[in-house]
Amino acid sequence: MVKNVLSINMDEIETIKEATDSVYTRLTAGLGAITNNNGWIVLSQLKLLQYLEIKKEDDLTEVPLVGLCPNNIEDDKVKCICGKTHLKKLAIMSYKYDGWDKLILGSECIKTTMDFIAKLEGIPHLKAKLKFWIKTIKEGEKKYKCIDCLGCGEKKVKKDYHYKNEARNLWCKDCCYGGRVKCSTCPKFRVYLKDWKGNPMKQCYSCYCDALP
Repeated sequence: MVKNVLSINMDEIETIKEATDSVYTRLTAGLGAITNNNGWIVLSQLKLLQYLEIKKEDDLTEVPLVGLCPNNIEDDKVKCICGKTHLKKLAIMSYKYDGWDKLILGSECIKTTMDFIAKLEGIPHLKAKLKFWIKTIKEGEKKYKCIDCLGCGEKKVKKDYHYKNEARNLWCKDCCYGGRVKCSTCPKFRVYLKDWKGNPMKQCYSCYCDALP
């Protein structure tokens, strides 16, 4: 697995120092402005902490505001360090400077930067770091697009897709075969049933009875 923090040598620094692209330039300029340092050096030192999606740009409920760079909030809304607003898909990064230890980059900003960096030669460490970020972001996006399977408990059931097989909307493909679903407690598969309230039964009859007081 690629590590989150990778060293970067002087040859790579010279390459990214001279690189020019609209998004990359805005991003490195923004990083430089908030840290009083060269933005391309700061980019190489960032560490991805968390991928987060919010429903509205002004929904700060789950945004880690404590220790967050003040430049990330403008008019009570989240803003990327590159200056882009209307953010809903956030990459929470670790970087300590002047009383704060976190900053936010938009996931699309990272993806666009990766597309640009991928075209450059001689910067394997930075490419490896960005690839790790992209992989983490994609894994995070999948989790937000899915709900927990009632069988295995993993986020593997598509949230916005409706299957003709009713059970398939609640159990993933590995835990649902035809009209049979996996028990949430034991490995048994049994017929998809609902309780007297109309809710789907997660457990097989044996595990359900064992759980009764």
